[in-house]
Amino acid sequence: MRWVRIRRCSAQSLCEMHMKRDPGKILHLRNDSLAQLLCIGNVFEGTTVVVMDGTRGLLLGAVVERNRSGLVVPVYHGRYFQP
Repeated sequence: MRWVRIRRCSAQSLCEMHMKRDPGKILHLRNDSLAQLLCIGNVFEGTTVVVMDGTRGLLLGAVVERNRSGLVVPVYHGRYFQP
């Protein structure tokens, strides 16, 4: 019998998982670099933050995780999906 532990997903656990599987998807962004981006960007509870993400949502998710009661404005620079 196998045991499975379900844990709440966090930016740190997602970053570790992507670094093990395919770090190119998140532009080789490590945990310490992600923390430094959030610290230098002055992201904390209750602020208004504009995020331009190129890491497939990892940076945006980390900002939303840290800034729960503030305003997060995502900016997408690229082509829109056309079926």
